[in-house]
Amino acid sequence: MCWSIAKTKMPGDRVRRDFSSLDIEHYCPLERSIQIVRGRKVETARPLFPGYAFFVVPPSWERIFKLPSIFGLFLCNGEPLCVRDDEMEIIRKTENEKAIVRRRFRNGQPVRAKAEHPFGGCVGIVDRSIDRERVVVLFDIFGRKTPATIAEGELTVA
Repeated sequence: MCWSIAKTKMPGDRVRRDFSSLDIEHYCPLERSIQIVRGRKVETARPLFPGYAFFVVPPSWERIFKLPSIFGLFLCNGEPLCVRDDEMEIIRKTENEKAIVRRRFRNGQPVRAKAEHPFGGCVGIVDRSIDRERVVVLFDIFGRKTPATIAEGELTVA
């Protein structure tokens, strides 16, 4: 069995429906996360690889190009690129792990760096988010605002 990767241009539900219509085994891994919103824990599920889906390569794989939700395939020498079974197992284990707790900090919110961070114990102000996991915090050092990029897990609400 050979798994391959398709580039998608529509949400996961549509991709799943299209693959199912052709009876092709497929897999769209999700990342579960717990966000703290207004003091409440809210569990969400987002695609682990947005815009991509894994599928088992059928003998007549060219028909996948006719699906409206598929933008393209990963090809090597004109054939679908195979993902090794051990790599697929790693992806499945990653998806099945315990949900990640994410604290979404707002711009302007006061935060404190945890003790294990170089700025441990210092209070700063969130300037902006860089991605899902990191924020830029402005610390007041010698009377100047000094930016530091810090993972959200290393911060607490001040």
